[in-house]
Amino acid sequence: MFNRKILLGSVCALAMAVAGPALADDMGGMNGFSGTLSGDYSNTHVDHGGSADVWGGNGEGMMALGSTGVNAQVDGGYHAIDIHGLGNLDVWNANGSLFAIINNGGRLGATYGYAGFSGGGSSAHLSNYGIFGEWWASDDITVAGKVGGFDSNSFASGYYAGGQFKYYALTDLALGAGIDQTHFNGGGGSEETDYTLSGEYLLSETTPISIAGSWAYSDAAGGHAQTWGVALKYYCNDGSGAATLVDRQRSSGTLGYDVGMSVLAFRF
Repeated sequence: MFNRKILLGSVCALAMAVAGPALADDMGGMNGFSGTLSGDYSNTHVDHGGSADVWGGNGEGMMALGSTGVNAQVDGGYHAIDIHGLGNLDVWNANGSLFAIINNGGRLGATYGYAGFSGGGSSAHLSNYGIFGEWWASDDITVAGKVGGFDSNSFASGYYAGGQFKYYALTDLALGAGIDQTHFNGGGGSEETDYTLSGEYLLSETTPISIAGSWAYSDAAGGHAQTWGVALKYYCNDGSGAATLVDRQRSSGTLGYDVGMSVLAFRF
């Protein structure tokens, strides 16, 4: 059942999911530098009472490692969390991913993320690590998956797996649906399932700013929570000029699918 401690863990994990490493769709090689800057807001509400607001931002950059065929991305972010009735929390994160395009029809990679939490005179940290893959099923459909584990000095440890289906309804509109399963070690073990719907629309192809929205339903230990969020993102694709959302995410875009841990609630 969700309680006040679980709500605290929920918004911590949500901040990581919002700012975590992600996986882009790409129909060709990666060249030069690509980056994004984004700001976001989200609200989590637990069905048995309790809620939290999260504000923050993230920056990420990607580039090819010479002629090796391997691409690297680093990103970092900060989120301020207002947990109603429990106080405030600051969350900093840094992540890194390495990935390679396989036969121009998909990619495989590995990722590692670290987050630090502080508030109320105490602090904690959490790391997650895993592998991911992506299949470009058609020009407008992408299927992705991931598996990995996580450890913390204060929170629970465990492992996760997830997948996402992404569809470009228009050249500047992307729709997504995802599912994530997380297992928590200790205390006999427990599990959580998160279902997510998302969308992103590019407002201008010459001034590449997009607006995104998401909704998630979390089922864990007999309780439920809902999280909705909005974000603004600025794309910086090297030499792309005017381009559609499809082009910016597939030709030389930064990572776009959250390949790290996407759990929305910790049980501890």
